Amino acid sequence: MDPRHILVSVAPEEALVHVRTLPARPAELEPLPPDLPELLVGRLGLLGITGLYPHQARALEAVRAGRNVIVATGTASGKTLVYDLAFAAEAILSPKATALYLFPTKALARDQLRAVRELRLPQLRAAVYDGDTPRAER
Repeated sequence: MDPRHILVSVAPEEALVHVRTLPARPAELEPLPPDLPELLVGRLGLLGITGLYPHQARALEAVRAGRNVIVATGTASGKTLVYDLAFAAEAILSPKATALYLFPTKALARDQLRAVRELRLPQLRAAVYDGDTPRAER
């Protein structure tokens, strides 16, 4: 689809001063950390994840080193994978490991729950606790 059609649908064509379409470029990926548990690497492979974007690799390394980390990148840039991988690796190695994820909206919480469950790791038991959680389950 020509991006102009989308632009014209939200703004009059005469309001467009310049439109430039950039060609796609291949993703720059770094290898998965060699010390990630093999089970986790295998699950990532099933999801088509064979490497990390540079910001993910740096953030994951910092988190696993025990440093406080803020990942401030655009939407759909892979922030979730950073903390999911850090916790999943820890949970595989330490069965008593726990994590509490806090999200500002129910929709985001449900999206993140789906991401954790996609890893299909028996060590990860995840659930949402919000106003929709039945009283008997609280």
